[in-house]
Amino acid sequence: MENAAGRQPAARSPWLYVPSLYFAEGVPYILINTVSVILYTRLGVDNATMAFWTSWLYLPWVIKMFWGPLVDLVGTKRGWIQGTQFALFAVFGYVALSLGWQSYFLASLAGFIVGAFISATHDIATDGYYMLALDKADQAFFVGIRSTFYRVAMIFGSGLLVFLAGKLEQLGPAGAAAASAVVAPAAAVAPAAAASAAAVMTAEAATATVAAVSAAAPTAASAVAMMATEAVTATAAAASAAAFPVDAALATAAGMAETVVATASTAAASSLVPATVPGTAAAAPDVYARVLLPVVTALGCEPGNRFQAWSIVFGTVGVLFLALFLYHTLVLPRAAGDGSAAQAASGSGEQVSFGEAFRTFFTQDGIGRVLAFILLYRFGEAMLVKLASPFLLADPAKGGLGLLTEEVGIAYGTIGLLSLLVGGVLGGMAIARFGFRKCIWPMAVAMNLPDAFYIYMAWARPAKIFVYPLVAIEQLGYGFGFTAFTVYLMYVCTGKYKTSHFAIATGIMALGMMLPGFVSGYLQEQLGYTTFFVVVCLATIPGFVTIPFLLRDPRIDENATPAAG
Repeated sequence: MENAAGRQPAARSPWLYVPSLYFAEGVPYILINTVSVILYTRLGVDNATMAFWTSWLYLPWVIKMFWGPLVDLVGTKRGWIQGTQFALFAVFGYVALSLGWQSYFLASLAGFIVGAFISATHDIATDGYYMLALDKADQAFFVGIRSTFYRVAMIFGSGLLVFLAGKLEQLGPAGAAAASAVVAPAAAVAPAAAASAAAVMTAEAATATVAAVSAAAPTAASAVAMMATEAVTATAAAASAAAFPVDAALATAAGMAETVVATASTAAASSLVPATVPGTAAAAPDVYARVLLPVVTALGCEPGNRFQAWSIVFGTVGVLFLALFLYHTLVLPRAAGDGSAAQAASGSGEQVSFGEAFRTFFTQDGIGRVLAFILLYRFGEAMLVKLASPFLLADPAKGGLGLLTEEVGIAYGTIGLLSLLVGGVLGGMAIARFGFRKCIWPMAVAMNLPDAFYIYMAWARPAKIFVYPLVAIEQLGYGFGFTAFTVYLMYVCTGKYKTSHFAIATGIMALGMMLPGFVSGYLQEQLGYTTFFVVVCLATIPGFVTIPFLLRDPRIDENATPAAG
């Protein structure tokens, strides 16, 4: 039986591809916008640099509305899905390789930027394919399924993969050496003459250090030489990036060399360093090490090397997208109406009138309050999200809580995201029961008030066991409060161009997350974590100010009537 568009719905069960499509949609988004923050924090990038540059990664989701019509007019949605998934395989493989380069920061950031544009295009194609391949009944039935698997992708990315990276970091003694090395992110910039000389002399210091280690402790030489080389190489990179004076770089290298030699001598005297290859089961006897060490060794990687640990993680994601590409090539049905010629024949003309859709969105009644709400309702949260994970990871001496990478994966990527999901479900139930007008103030409070927990954590430095429930409550409140935001966007995106209007609104939403991120890292470095979190709480006030103006919108009551009935 044909649907309203005059086409036959695809016969293949949507269970075969809807869950996997929306899992594939969520993974790159969470990796590019959230996990990249953890990655660069763990690799020693300062907060100001990290927050500024990773905020740019939201841009493709801000402007994807402008090339959305291209996906409608060129080729098929099925073809776009296949092409973008294969491209994401290549991008994440490139990111994995780039983390082994001296210019890793700029190189990997370029990969993330390209990946962001590809991922945003994949989102457009997936959402369009969903509406073509499923009939109206299946679209309604699977809307919850697609949302659930998108959330599963977020837990997979910021939970499981971050946890895996943390466990890989803990393998072998090299993880401890890497923890003390802060690598400058601008290493891709051509070094000045003085910095180049410092880098050469630092390399010579590394050779001297290895020789000293061998003489002081032959059985420990292989382990400590590796630590020495990593430490002084990091110093060389920092000298090249920041154009340190030669004498400063030499002094740093010499100090690190002396420290490593002393460590080797002490280890040899006390027999603390076994005469075994670093990273064996004796160095990490837990169950994760027993599973991961053979894999790391088989890949030819150095156990405990932080850069290689994250390379393995992103390489795994690349392989995952290759598998998704192959799987979807086999299972995605060729939906009738999928293609520019078929869509033109069906009479669907929204993509041709995109300019009109854009004009009608920005000339709707009350557009000022609409834009103010979209940009300001989450203003405080947009500042917080860039620095929350760095705060949890930062050394207590620098004002952080000193959590391990895998502990952050549990706190934010697992417990936090599950709480976020529960909050969203409760928010939807509340609006369905009481209506938007009665829920907006409680939801705004629930979303913003728990930000104060970060002030408490930065001031009191609670034990780790208390961090998990505090993060869970904050995310529960955010999920509950964000529901009001999503529902209001649906209220303002109506009429003939509601799909295009929603794309425009979500693009502005991404802009509202991007802009505060530019300054959040700089503010934190200038103010410290405690004062920065006070500023975050103050930044929630403009969002509250927009609500009285929002409640003047008659569309709130128009949409509340069916729900109440």
